[in-house]
Amino acid sequence: MRGTMRDLVRKAYLPWQYGMQLGLPKGLAGLNVQQITCLATGSSLFACDMLRMLSPHVRVETPFTLHDEMLTPGTLLVTLSESGESADVIRAWRKSLGTPVEQLVLTSNGPLRREAKGRVPVLPLPDSLPAEVGLYASIPLLLRIEGMLFTHDYPLESVLGMLKRAAEQDETLRFAEHLATAVGKRFLLGIAVDDSPGLRLLGDVLLSTRGMLSMSLPLSSAVHTLPAFLREQMLAVDDVFFLFLREAEEDSFTSSMFEQLRMLVQGVKGESMTLILKGARLVRWMDMLTRILLTGVILAEREEHVAFAKPALQSVMRKLFLQLGGEKR
Repeated sequence: MRGTMRDLVRKAYLPWQYGMQLGLPKGLAGLNVQQITCLATGSSLFACDMLRMLSPHVRVETPFTLHDEMLTPGTLLVTLSESGESADVIRAWRKSLGTPVEQLVLTSNGPLRREAKGRVPVLPLPDSLPAEVGLYASIPLLLRIEGMLFTHDYPLESVLGMLKRAAEQDETLRFAEHLATAVGKRFLLGIAVDDSPGLRLLGDVLLSTRGMLSMSLPLSSAVHTLPAFLREQMLAVDDVFFLFLREAEEDSFTSSMFEQLRMLVQGVKGESMTLILKGARLVRWMDMLTRILLTGVILAEREEHVAFAKPALQSVMRKLFLQLGGEKR
């Protein structure tokens, strides 16, 4: 198991290097654009989300939210599909061809690349990589594109070094294995600052891996909603594992809200863990990405040994979703 997981982290390091070193289209630097619109779905969507978190010039759309009125002059439409096989993405990209936007496609050797080649600039992603690894090539490409157009200086080399260190030590693997074991036994409730990419990770990776075994809450919702649920014993709290995704640079108000939740959780039978993210924004988000993606992979490998969530607990969590007015991703 450990050898397999370590190999996966090393595989993630290699596509990141690929994304750092691949040449960008020469005409990109001369474009006069005010906004990048990133079109993606599935795991590719998370790579776009990371770019949006770092830059005010980026908006993220899915094939179902991209509309013609968004495709205006001064926009660079970056269509991202790691597999190149998403029918929804391909259809949305085809519709965009008749609009006055600049185009760029990031994909592997799928139908999207074959159709886009010769029509718009295409950046090739590595072939035959699982989603857990493939997006490590697209993230640095997206960051370099945004940096070329809007002259930002991202610590890409620092992130490359972080991935290399993760491949050479067991700390990341120990965290991922512990979290995978906890999720296998309990429902995982992840709580992070509003708009944190950690919320997207928990929703996309762990929900897709284990069905109704995990849920993520923004901190503001958790502070107002979770106490009532615990008081009313609507949660089977002994079956819940609480994961707090925090940052070392929190302001006093955010820290106090997390402290309220920590004290609250101490009074129930569930288990809890706090992950504190340190370092530059991009570095700490990539560190979190590596750990939680590894957790999903470990769960998938142990699938036949992991118990599904209890039916009663599933019913309670659906009520919590409705109470929050949210949707399951």
